[in-house]
Amino acid sequence: MPLTTLSNGRQAVIVTAADGATAIVYEQGAQVASWIPAGGKEVMFVSPNSIYKDGTSIRGGVPICWPQFSDMGAGAAHGHVRKAKWDFVEDGVGTVTFSLRVKPDDAANQWSIDAELHCIVNVSSAELSVAFRIKNLAESDASFNLALHTYFAISSIHNVTIHGLDNCTWADNMRKREKFAPEEIRRIDKETDRIYLDVEGPVTISDPQNARNIVIQGAGLPDVVLWNPWIERTQKFVDLVETGYLDFVCVEHGAIGKPVVLAKGQTWEGAQVIAVQAQTSSKI
Repeated sequence: MPLTTLSNGRQAVIVTAADGATAIVYEQGAQVASWIPAGGKEVMFVSPNSIYKDGTSIRGGVPICWPQFSDMGAGAAHGHVRKAKWDFVEDGVGTVTFSLRVKPDDAANQWSIDAELHCIVNVSSAELSVAFRIKNLAESDASFNLALHTYFAISSIHNVTIHGLDNCTWADNMRKREKFAPEEIRRIDKETDRIYLDVEGPVTISDPQNARNIVIQGAGLPDVVLWNPWIERTQKFVDLVETGYLDFVCVEHGAIGKPVVLAKGQTWEGAQVIAVQAQTSSKI
């Protein structure tokens, strides 16, 4: 088994691609916490104040929010699987798979879902793919939300622009998810917590100071959350430094606006694919 104990005491798999790209995927939550293309810079943000202990989600990388997004359900916010210990299944050059058996009688399973989950991570310098697969083992339908809550490392929130969301209706998590008509958004200059619905095409983070575009595409995940806590809210997170909001933006694909309903015995999969493109100018 290729699990390695890292300096923070946690178990993880270090994935290396044939072209030299690397990723770190934790046993807890099957959570991607690093992706570095060969010869490139870190793409994932992880807070230096992250708390590494059982039952606490790491602040950064790609936490899996399932079967509930935020408080949109009867259970704990963002679900429980991001805090659970997953089972290593297999790995290979540039890939690793973890699984988690979710049983109705699990104390943390407030949703009484009976399912088998898989997280499949594929890594290269060209792209990082995180796929979430679920098989419904119950005798009835299973309903759930999912978000791949990705924290992207950026030069500064003041430097980046966001592209690909202008034509989408959005719900404001800060105003009881009131829906708003499409509007242009480029820079984030205040606390932002939005769910963009039925997004078509990729979303791009343009970061001229890092000379790169981060391009995020969903498969089977129609919605996109855009989040940055800004100054005041950052102070409420013990696992973020005071200026932590400057160093990341969350762009996360998910199935949020309409829950996925999965019939008994059926399998469903959603994925997020991230690519980094060298930037020769500030325009995209």
